[in-house]
Amino acid sequence: MLTMSKFRYEKPGDLKRAFRYLSDSTSPKILAGGTDLIVQMKRDLVQCDLVLDIKGLTSLTQIQETDNGELRVGAAVTLTQLERWVKDHPEWSPLASSIFGIGSQQIRNRATVLGNICRASPAGDMAPLLMTFDASVAVSSPQGNRIMALDEFVIGPGQIAATKDEIVTSLHIPALPSHTGAVYIKHGIRSAMEVAIVGVAVRIGIDKKTSRVTEARLAIGAVTAMPIRVPRAEEQILNSGDAFPDLDVVSTLVLEMAKPIDDFRSSAVYRRDMIDVCVRRAVTQTWEQLRGGK
Repeated sequence: MLTMSKFRYEKPGDLKRAFRYLSDSTSPKILAGGTDLIVQMKRDLVQCDLVLDIKGLTSLTQIQETDNGELRVGAAVTLTQLERWVKDHPEWSPLASSIFGIGSQQIRNRATVLGNICRASPAGDMAPLLMTFDASVAVSSPQGNRIMALDEFVIGPGQIAATKDEIVTSLHIPALPSHTGAVYIKHGIRSAMEVAIVGVAVRIGIDKKTSRVTEARLAIGAVTAMPIRVPRAEEQILNSGDAFPDLDVVSTLVLEMAKPIDDFRSSAVYRRDMIDVCVRRAVTQTWEQLRGGK
């Protein structure tokens, strides 16, 4: 039977009290969904003296669009909440391609969007696509707030750029330009309840009049120590003008950045083969979106 080490549990009613609890703790852990934290605590992989439950903070449960079109997702918003919200806001439909592949429906009902980011797993599903969306996170402390780009916030496997006295409060995604396509391709052995062997996210924008590419983003996950963007591949897509990008070149540039490993899920050789496949599919599907395909 798995047992957990002793800890103190607090569920604050506001951020001010939450910060007070954090200041009194030496090794706190923040609980939002708990689908990963509780498992790790039961396996004694994580020890803490305080579990701070933020699910009751109303300010962190909101999904909002600002006047300038920015999407803000609170730290306590579950994957299912965002998935349902996206159905009513089709301009944000690309977000669903990364949400649906995470765990089971039961897990998505509890797991949070920002919890998936803060776990900082190399194989996390939300980070690659959100990186192509130029997403950032808001981090709060008693001293104030700061906004960090996602690719600066995740600093290593299981590591984020937030101190023990800070709380990640929201995810910010800039308004998507018109005529933008985006997709996240995840490859695993199973179609559900699976950790990614390879993850590839692509976002492409075009000028509607000229059909020329105006912006390009490409990020990979599960094949490097942390999710990263691939600037040279992005530049290759951007320079394709109004022509379909050269997938041989794009794939080669991505493979140059990838550092796949051998583990119990897959060999490095297989991962490299699947990177090539996933890059080609992601670019093609994004291009089809822009050209009126599926």
